[in-house]
Amino acid sequence: MKYLFFVMLILVAESSCSTVNKNEHKPLIPENLISVKLDNIFTGVASDQTKADIQYLLYGLKNAYVGRVVFNEDQWQIFLKKIELLSLLKFDNINSFCEAIDTVLDSLPDNHLKTNSCGIRKKPTLRIGKNVAGTQVWKISTIPKNVGLIGISTFPSKNNKLWNGFAESFKKIEKTKALIIDLRGNGGGDDSMGRRLAKFLLGQECPPMVFKKITSQTPETFALYLNEVLSEIDYLKKNKKDVPAYLTDEQTQWEEKFVNSKKGQYPPIETKSFSRKAVDKKMIHYNKPLYVLADQGCGSSCESTIDALRSHPRFILVGKNTKGQHAFGNVLPITLPNSKIEILLASHHLKFIDKANIEKTGFHPSIIVRDDEDALSHVLEIIR
Repeated sequence: MKYLFFVMLILVAESSCSTVNKNEHKPLIPENLISVKLDNIFTGVASDQTKADIQYLLYGLKNAYVGRVVFNEDQWQIFLKKIELLSLLKFDNINSFCEAIDTVLDSLPDNHLKTNSCGIRKKPTLRIGKNVAGTQVWKISTIPKNVGLIGISTFPSKNNKLWNGFAESFKKIEKTKALIIDLRGNGGGDDSMGRRLAKFLLGQECPPMVFKKITSQTPETFALYLNEVLSEIDYLKKNKKDVPAYLTDEQTQWEEKFVNSKKGQYPPIETKSFSRKAVDKKMIHYNKPLYVLADQGCGSSCESTIDALRSHPRFILVGKNTKGQHAFGNVLPITLPNSKIEILLASHHLKFIDKANIEKTGFHPSIIVRDDEDALSHVLEIIR
């Protein structure tokens, strides 16, 4: 992405005068890269370009990625050495270069940290039925036997007009005897509307399952936020579409934060602590069985929505384990300047009260649905 490239170049140049430790340990040979052939001629990107891409990635990891303060020092330094080693190898093509990067990224317990358009991780096969929302963002209805059904296929920005009428439609399910929320295949986005639904059902703010949130606030992190907004605006303009006001507002917001962070007005890392209050059962608005359908396609904001919904005393998760992309969030893309490989870096990390560690494993359902069985049909059989 061209905006980030120029912003990051400025930041790299400003830091280039720092002292280099000439006595650094020799880069480790990671066991999961031994299979890479060292004698291949890299035809996709010249070796000097490969080295430049790796230095660019290292700069982003060390300055924009929240994981730099989350993982223990030994684990973090070994990871950086593995990344650095890639600049010493030769590859057949860009795809093999990308796969090597993704292999190293996958060594950390952060399921968001990955290459976005290539790599070693395959998309899961979803085999317990399709989301009832279909091609729509959301769909709310009542079905026979007085059962409420809400399907949410994705979570676009809370400001997106695709959410028009969503909250107003909650009244359709108020008097039903049970509610099914379908999150199958929902890869995430902005969980604001998922949390709004959870708040409606609970009749109160959802007690946080998080006791600590760690957020990166460096100029490099804000540059990534700004770049993402500028890219979206650029895409809309190129396709002759209107730019919504909320995007121009976000552009102004991230420009100001970027400038102010360079002036030292933000600490590089912000840590917030939270206390959890018990759910007031007298205030619960929808105190009936709440079935949530999920599978391996449910990740990120889909999982944080589940996290909010599981505060409900009658919550039941049905289906398969979710994706396991919950502890790291607010993911921002960084594009390597030569190979154009896009990599996702998280800007915040969550620590949970119940010490739940679902990263790369996901939430485990109370009711497991077999492959090739429809999860919705399974729940309807239970209700009826």
